Amino acid sequence: MKILHVGKYYWPEKGGIENHLKILCEGLAAKGVSVRAVVSNTKNSLLREKINGVEIVRLPKAFSAFNQPIFSGLREEIGNYNPDIIHLHLPNPLAALKLYQTQKPIVITYHSDIVGKPAMKLIEFSTGQILKKARAVIATSENYVSGSKLLKKFKDKIKVIPLSVELKKMKPAKISEIKKMKQRLGIKNEFVILFVGRLIPYKGLQFLIEALPLLKGDFKLIIGGLGPLESKMRELAKSLSVQDKIIFFGEVNENYYSNLFSSADIFVLPSHLKSEAFGIVQMEAMAHGKPVVSCNISGSGVPWVNKSGVSGIVVEPENPSELAGAIQKLMDNPQLRKKLGAGGRARAEELFDSKKMVRSVLRVYEEVLKRKTA
Repeated sequence: MKILHVGKYYWPEKGGIENHLKILCEGLAAKGVSVRAVVSNTKNSLLREKINGVEIVRLPKAFSAFNQPIFSGLREEIGNYNPDIIHLHLPNPLAALKLYQTQKPIVITYHSDIVGKPAMKLIEFSTGQILKKARAVIATSENYVSGSKLLKKFKDKIKVIPLSVELKKMKPAKISEIKKMKQRLGIKNEFVILFVGRLIPYKGLQFLIEALPLLKGDFKLIIGGLGPLESKMRELAKSLSVQDKIIFFGEVNENYYSNLFSSADIFVLPSHLKSEAFGIVQMEAMAHGKPVVSCNISGSGVPWVNKSGVSGIVVEPENPSELAGAIQKLMDNPQLRKKLGAGGRARAEELFDSKKMVRSVLRVYEEVLKRKTA
């Protein structure tokens, strides 16, 4: 079986889709599937490489439009590789347009709607056309199927397969490593709240910072990640006199990931817009046994991933008071933290193990090819 994946970018570029693409492609390659990922380079040059059994073709990027890389050469790659199936990862409306003429069977993973972009009608049209053409559509949660105007039209071809984490890599750090991390950050006995994500508007970080003055007790908020809103968030913290409560960690690379999650008492994802379609980082926190506080985003998979009362607490979005209440509840109740942390790990093992995800996607391919030859 030969599968050609089409995405915007590929690891080590950061992002939820890029992370999923890596996990899926490597998982398929480990099962003996021939896998090639065709994506955009970050610069105007062609790069071919092989990483962990996956062929990666990074096509030259000419420029970006609507946050989408514009690149050429996709049709030639399809012709050269001659795959059995093309697996397209949306949103990627410009690649969708290029694939509309292909005769190869198409499988689509629909990661999220594109929210609030210019030329929305054109984007919706190209996305709708490729969804119509696809042999199968993978959605990441039932919530998103029912909440997406486009997906609702294609329920007969949709298979729900949640995104995943590599559980074997999500192990608690050694006590000595946690101690080193806390020493490095200047943390002593404070309660540790963790946020990890890009510092961009839909992550809702401002609501978490606005919740901090409402908390009682000694605590530190670690903000892991970079983004255009960093200076604004620093200014907001200063205006609320909570700058001493916040540690801006910067980019979180793989060397620090488990140590950082293991050093936290809870994880908070204050995302408030449907652009946060799933919240992969919640699964990572759950896999590390950490209770999660997240928001009830209408039509998003976020409140399904973090099941309130099982793996954490779900509050209404854009509400610093509710965020503070949930955080305070967990600060004051170690037994509840322990219960929700264990519940989160169990939920991750049941639903979000990458091995299960890869097997489920492979079954979709097999069904598509069976229908093709029937």
